[in-house]
Amino acid sequence: MSDIQNEQTIEATRQQTSKLFQRFLQALTQSDMEIWLALWNDDGVYEFPYAPQGYPQRVEGKAALREYVKDFPKHIQFFAFPEQRIHFTTDPSVLIAEVKSDARVVATGNPYNLIYVMIVETRNGKISLVREYWELLKGLEAMGGLDNVKKTFNVSAS
Repeated sequence: MSDIQNEQTIEATRQQTSKLFQRFLQALTQSDMEIWLALWNDDGVYEFPYAPQGYPQRVEGKAALREYVKDFPKHIQFFAFPEQRIHFTTDPSVLIAEVKSDARVVATGNPYNLIYVMIVETRNGKISLVREYWELLKGLEAMGGLDNVKKTFNVSAS
């Protein structure tokens, strides 16, 4: 493969990764969790390294992801992600995104305008990993506490 072809392949992979992430965000704003789930590999992993105690730090596999997000649109309404910064890495199938949400908590009416940093990895045209860092305290306050967050994402009490 020539250097030009290699650069074209890298750029095409980068663009595919970026488009997948944009569809990920769009599915959230449309409250369409089936489209959101279709973007994932069957063995996809959603990680929350700074999750509070009693909340999962890792959701693995499409069935677990479905259970995790099935009631999400009933609790949080995303309107947009008006601020986005995408950082590409040396691996074209990986990006780092900084995004701010414009959303509200359905039950409380509170704004849910959080800043997220996400590391997104793709494989075979689908998402294989999202590692999400979010404003924990601000999110808990908007949701009315950890118990409400757990209900939103179908997390059993522990």
